[in-house]
Amino acid sequence: MNKEGYNWSKTLGEYILSDGTTITVGITDYGGSAILAARTYEIPTTEVGVTVEKLNLPNGFGYKVYNDATKNGMLAVLVAKRFGIEIEGKNMTEKNGDLSRVLDKVNIEGLLKKAK
Repeated sequence: MNKEGYNWSKTLGEYILSDGTTITVGITDYGGSAILAARTYEIPTTEVGVTVEKLNLPNGFGYKVYNDATKNGMLAVLVAKRFGIEIEGKNMTEKNGDLSRVLDKVNIEGLLKKAK
């Protein structure tokens, strides 16, 4: 991807679970231009009925949003001032409703090694 003269790469994976939940995971390598995207990972303003949780990771920060009415959610974190991780859930059930559990499956340690 190219924006305003900066290049970065992104990969996406979509998973449809047996209960109808759809999970999309995206990892973006911003390289040296992560500062341009940092605001994307700050807590957004939301509407009534939407819960927002700030996330603090050992090597990053972000937020998690969940709309109980639509059963949709989003988790976005910036790790090592370089990698953006976005996890989106649609039609989430109580069993699969915590996107933090999906984040736990992402190989963040591998990303940190690549950042060095």
